[in-house]
Amino acid sequence: MNSEPVSEFARGIVALISNSSQILGPMPCANPRDTEDDARLVQLRQTVWRLRRAYDNATGGEGGGVLAGVISRLSDGIGSASRGFPLWINLIETLAQDAEQRFGSRPGLGAYKAEQVKAAINYLLSRNPSFLALQFDPALISATIDLTIDFVVMLLNREGLWVGREVAKPEPTWTSRLWRWILKRALVVFEAIHRWLEPPAQLSPAMLASVNKILAVPAADPFILVTKAAEFVSFVSAHRHEVASISEIVSTACSEAEHFTEMSGAEKQAYACDLILVLFEEEYGMRLTGAERDIFSFVAARLTDAVVHIFNKHGVFDHAPAAAP
Repeated sequence: MNSEPVSEFARGIVALISNSSQILGPMPCANPRDTEDDARLVQLRQTVWRLRRAYDNATGGEGGGVLAGVISRLSDGIGSASRGFPLWINLIETLAQDAEQRFGSRPGLGAYKAEQVKAAINYLLSRNPSFLALQFDPALISATIDLTIDFVVMLLNREGLWVGREVAKPEPTWTSRLWRWILKRALVVFEAIHRWLEPPAQLSPAMLASVNKILAVPAADPFILVTKAAEFVSFVSAHRHEVASISEIVSTACSEAEHFTEMSGAEKQAYACDLILVLFEEEYGMRLTGAERDIFSFVAARLTDAVVHIFNKHGVFDHAPAAAP
């Protein structure tokens, strides 16, 4: 099997994800620590206590640990994406190639082969202790598997990467052609009976043998990305109140920025984002570096966008009327 083109593509996607500034675009948040003596940083430090007081009041002073947990799990998730994505793609491709060789490339079997690959993945997940220890939405897992299978199959079709499809074979005799014709028709009938008696989602004995071979070979965990995502969702679900109370931080930061009437909208957003950043780093002791800062800045900017939109919709901020022409 030659999965190198798929692995190369996967590595390219991971490289893009790891350099998040390419896909997230310019960040409105500045880096306050780069300007230690700047008067703006002094102003931020003098104001940031209001954000902490609002959040502590909303969470009873228990929210700091949750914020640290959210940041920690996001950071861990970024690392898991770099390690797990190529392994995940390679596993799907291995199973897809095996299903193609076992069940053939005849028209009409595509959906059945995809169901076999999906059943194999679900079987492997059922044998993964770290995944079983978590609670996760089965519908989301199902959609993730379907999307990955479609992605891999489309890539293999587009690039002609199916193993063994174009192997040259000697010209068969008329007797071997007759027997092949009879066997093919018999297999179609048997497969139809099998699919009627046993739904496609059930793992066939042929694919089960392949999956057991995969389990027998020690390798890096291809499900680390899915597991870390499940851990993050489980953590957030268990601390819904504290996570939702981040709205107190964002709304307070936007209100503080609005006091600077001489600033443009973009400058106010940057100031609000910097307030949130200083809160995390200096009040709660979380040092953000690299991809963590990029993700944080992107999320902070989107949250401030949403808060300002709602505030403007309900006239929370008093803007001076436009001058008459």
